[in-house]
Amino acid sequence: LDILPSLLSALSGEIEEGSESRIESFWKEGLNEANDDWDAVQSGRVIVSKAKAGRMALVMEEERVSNNGQRRLGSYALYRALRDLGLAGGQPGAVTRVLRATLDDNNDVGSKRWKYEYEMPGHGWVKRLVSRETVPHID
Repeated sequence: LDILPSLLSALSGEIEEGSESRIESFWKEGLNEANDDWDAVQSGRVIVSKAKAGRMALVMEEERVSNNGQRRLGSYALYRALRDLGLAGGQPGAVTRVLRATLDDNNDVGSKRWKYEYEMPGHGWVKRLVSRETVPHID
């Protein structure tokens, strides 16, 4: 609550000297990670493509290190890449699965190995909802 006055003044366009850094702390790290992820897609360090069979996308990347430790392509950049390829939800060629292939050099063997994970594109929070018993139809 101590920064509420500076937030309200920023919303009204009255930003004081030095208050920008306090406001940026809410969004700057996430925006920088999203931009870094998109740059990785644009530069070819991360490859997003449609699989040859089925309605599946393939994401190939090497594990990248960030300030928070090991990272992989974030959901914002993945969605944008899928959208640009015509594979995002709501488009005619929407994929139902994403196969992530990550080249991992931090393993027990000491050589690089691929790790594979399947994902379902969509809202991650939906999986956390408690499922409830459906109401039977009325006779």
